[in-house]
Amino acid sequence: MKPYSEQLGSIERKLQVVAKKMVDLRKENAFLSEEIKRLKAQNHSEVAVSKPVLNIAEPKKGEVEKNIEMSVALMQKLKKDFIQYISEIDECIKVPNNRS
Repeated sequence: MKPYSEQLGSIERKLQVVAKKMVDLRKENAFLSEEIKRLKAQNHSEVAVSKPVLNIAEPKKGEVEKNIEMSVALMQKLKKDFIQYISEIDECIKVPNNRS
C-alpha cells in the first residue's frame, strides 16, 4: 500500500486533468455560443435588409441549429467526463491499491 501522500498526489493529478478538460470544453462551448450569436445576428440582419450586401456570406441552412446541438453535446460530454473522473478519484480513496 502506497503512503497517504502518494495517494493525495495521484488524486491531485487527476483533479488537474479534470480541471484542464473542463477549461478546454468551456472555451469551446463559449466559442460555439459566440458563433451561434453571430450567425443569429447575421441571419436577423439579412432578413431585415431587402438587398443583400455582396461580401456577407449567408449562413448555411441549419448551421445555427447544428452549432446549438454541438454546444449541448460538448456540455454533456463535459458532465460525463467530470462524473467519470470524480468516480475514479472516489474509487482511489476507497480502495488505495486499485489506482490507475
